[in-house]
Amino acid sequence: MPPPVVRLRVESAPDGALVSVDGQRIGETPREIALDPGADHVVSLAKDGFVTRELKLVKGQLPPSLQATLEPAGPPA
Repeated sequence: MPPPVVRLRVESAPDGALVSVDGQRIGETPREIALDPGADHVVSLAKDGFVTRELKLVKGQLPPSLQATLEPAGPPA
């Protein structure tokens, strides 16, 4: 029997951020992802010109959706 999954919607402002779950690229926002509720996860949102966001999700406490605003990156150092 396959492990249970929780589906959650991932959205970002701006749209089109690359979604990675536990280091694996999944696609771009907005997107629905499936996660194992019995494990911790790290969801990363990345987009050129913006600071990457990393969201840590704790097992047993997965939200129904994730929404993140990406901050513009500063000038190159």
